Amino acid sequence: MKQLRTRVRIGIPSHRPKKSSKKPMKANKQRRAKTPCQLKAHFIIPLYEHRVMVIVSEKPGSALGEYAGIFGHLAADDQVGTDNCSGFVVQGLEQHSDCFCVGFKGPDISVNTIAHEVLHLTMRLLARNDIEPVLDNRGGDETHAYLAGWITEVLYEEFRKAGIKVVCRRNDA
Repeated sequence: MKQLRTRVRIGIPSHRPKKSSKKPMKANKQRRAKTPCQLKAHFIIPLYEHRVMVIVSEKPGSALGEYAGIFGHLAADDQVGTDNCSGFVVQGLEQHSDCFCVGFKGPDISVNTIAHEVLHLTMRLLARNDIEPVLDNRGGDETHAYLAGWITEVLYEEFRKAGIKVVCRRNDA
């Protein structure tokens, strides 16, 4: 049996400020600065060939802004909403509809948020391929379950490599 390989590319920006000889900007001028990220990675879903980008940042919506050409208005206009939530999933526009981005608010991520966003991502990936869950006792939703498990393993491995802490925030009130 032929084993599938995953292609994963990681780029973790340095958090050290670059030395610059430019004069500081005046307060009335605004420049779009890149948002520091704990993790920017992507992977390919093997069978479906969909690209999934992963962003972990204190302001994940702002970090998504770099990809406005792929993800459209959400990346450009709704940064405040996505910066304040603990996670989100967006799908690319038209010619980029096979691209997805899952964003998480760092510095650490809760198990609950990972499960929540993986479910959204799984449903959108399979809906993109016209695969709907069949809820019966014959395993009609196994495709969704296997894909969700695979995505979760890839995310956990990326978080581990980047040193991102996964926590359990349980409120027993």
